[in-house]
Amino acid sequence: PKIGYALARRFGREGFEIGMIARNEEHLQHYELSLWEAGVSSSYAVADAGNGEQLRKALDQVGKNTNVLIYNAAVVEKSSAEKIEAEKLVSDLQVNVGGALVAIKQVLPSMLDKGGSILCTGGSFANAPNPNYFSLSIGKAALWNLAMCCAKEYAPRGIQVGIVSGYG
Repeated sequence: PKIGYALARRFGREGFEIGMIARNEEHLQHYELSLWEAGVSSSYAVADAGNGEQLRKALDQVGKNTNVLIYNAAVVEKSSAEKIEAEKLVSDLQVNVGGALVAIKQVLPSMLDKGGSILCTGGSFANAPNPNYFSLSIGKAALWNLAMCCAKEYAPRGIQVGIVSGYG
């Protein structure tokens, strides 16, 4: 929760209008008020990043003419290879990685004529997996690779794609 808000404030201070999407409307209302108090213009839509249709609709609502996309959704739960079921891993990957692909594909048309940036939040689990966060570790590694593939594909079109990691 801290890295997404920090990025929203930073981009807001640079004059970007912020569009936020999350499952929890109360959190969104809190962040919208906090951004407003910091002088940042924002709006929000409620959606589950694991539900492609909800995410597309929410991006249509708050992501018109997107210059920058920050994908910061993840299922953060303790899990292990021994205890997790394959169905749960696939469900988590839909949020951790599938939602990122949905979001990228949804905003890409608005970036093609003017360029833009796509940032996915990653973490140390992408490069140093934690067996106690089995699903998240796999998801962050997959997200890293998704971002790097998109970076190579979209760079010639003026779109930068990268990973932002926070520690602490």
